[in-house]
Amino acid sequence: MPRREEAGIVMTQAAEPAESVETLRTGFNGEIILPGDPGYDAHRAHFNKVYDKHPAVIIRPVGTADVVAAVRYARSAGLEIAVSSGGKHGSGFSRTDGGAVIDLSLMRGVHVDPDARTAWLQGGANGGDLQAEAQVHGLAGVIGWMRGTAVGGVNLHGGFGMLTSKLGFGVDTILELELVTADGQVSRVTNESDPELFWALRGAAANFGIVTWVKQRLTPVPPEIVAGQLLYSAEHAPAVLSGLDAYAAQVSEDLTVFGSYTVVPHDPDYPEEMHGRPALLLTVVHIGDADQAADDLKPLREKHPPAVDQVASMGLYDFICSMDAYIVAGRQWYDTVELGRLDEPAISALERGAEALAATGLEGELIVVPYGRGRPETVPSAVTTGRAGTTSIVTGVYWQEPEDDARAEGWSTQVLSELRETGRVVDSVYGNMANPVDPERDRRSYGEENWNRLRALKAKYDPENLFHLNHNIPPAG
Repeated sequence: MPRREEAGIVMTQAAEPAESVETLRTGFNGEIILPGDPGYDAHRAHFNKVYDKHPAVIIRPVGTADVVAAVRYARSAGLEIAVSSGGKHGSGFSRTDGGAVIDLSLMRGVHVDPDARTAWLQGGANGGDLQAEAQVHGLAGVIGWMRGTAVGGVNLHGGFGMLTSKLGFGVDTILELELVTADGQVSRVTNESDPELFWALRGAAANFGIVTWVKQRLTPVPPEIVAGQLLYSAEHAPAVLSGLDAYAAQVSEDLTVFGSYTVVPHDPDYPEEMHGRPALLLTVVHIGDADQAADDLKPLREKHPPAVDQVASMGLYDFICSMDAYIVAGRQWYDTVELGRLDEPAISALERGAEALAATGLEGELIVVPYGRGRPETVPSAVTTGRAGTTSIVTGVYWQEPEDDARAEGWSTQVLSELRETGRVVDSVYGNMANPVDPERDRRSYGEENWNRLRALKAKYDPENLFHLNHNIPPAG
């Protein structure tokens, strides 16, 4: 069988998957899909249509035992492994050509302990799964901003979400994990049992194995919250942005806010004079009582009256469902920088970026995430973003036709280049929103000491770099 070298591990080309996979079928409880099988094309498809890969086998476990069997099979067969929790990361890490996709999308169990205010989630459970179960008990947890984003992916590597001001990033709410390592062993990891590995998994988990269960902290929420969007014209956007971080730091921890510099669609819900023009959309989520929400939003509304105010009372789960409409499957590009401060030079660069986006005719946004008072990180993790006073900027652009690929990526590159020229960019990078694979940038983001800690752990748990389809940390040595 022909072999190839890639990412520090020797892998075989999958010449006879149909024959070799029979060794996996015995005792396997999930699904195994080969090329030509019904459903192969549907399950190999990635949310980001830039990637069109053809794995030799798609393995869909239903439990930890199946994941163990899948890892051992792929390793013995010399197949490259791609792990898919929800398959939403823009880089396409969750797919492979000629290798094995271990797809956790059948592993969506959620078990809520209302007394302890915690939940155990399987590795493929998404934000909608968690919130649907948690709301039964008047609780909620940190998830991404889409219902279909798997919590095991987004929270293990950061997790800015609707409850971040209250609980921190999703990674800060993780209490325990179950991990299948490259040798097929299963471990339960806590801060007490293995503080070094617990630190690393919360920020760089994809490098060390497959997380099959996560225990996450929850918080009470009322039956109805206050949430929605405030839209500001391009003329008023700079003034709103200039005070956004201070505002996020001053309001109660029940309110989470982020901005999106975008282009107003030709939609009757928006003023006609704003159609096709850059504008700033603020998304707010308040999980306190209605009076506190009104108090927290009052200074924003009074100082900066929006052109459109769509903030209203609704159930948290209903709001999560409404956010699904903003991102649909198609061709996508994301990249990000973190600013040490959001001031006039940076805001001017964002203005130019929004104008350039409107000129491209593509759908997209410049996401502005002010961290305000910063993450309430009680147990250290490998995630470096989210410090007090910093702001993440994410370029997101969405299109359908391959001929627009270069134009879309070029817009993102130009905007981030101009932001770097302001001197406001710091080394931290939010990997959940970074399509480019850039080991040196990752190294700077973690910092030299933490990078070396992570490399040492990688050498211990995955010395052959079996799990390398990620923002990869090379093993030490």
